[in-house]
Amino acid sequence: VARLLHAGWAVAPGARFRLNTPPAVRITVAALEDEEIVAVADAVASVTGPAPARRYD
Repeated sequence: VARLLHAGWAVAPGARFRLNTPPAVRITVAALEDEEIVAVADAVASVTGPAPARRYD
């Protein structure tokens, strides 16, 4: 969620929508144009997976 917010997308964690399920992100695209849906899909794809490794020296 934080990485999508940083990328300029208005998102919220899915905690308030879930019942007995693991954490997730809920994305509503009903009001988006086709080009915007592609852009949000690209943004989600670019931020999924593990965060970059960091070192604390």
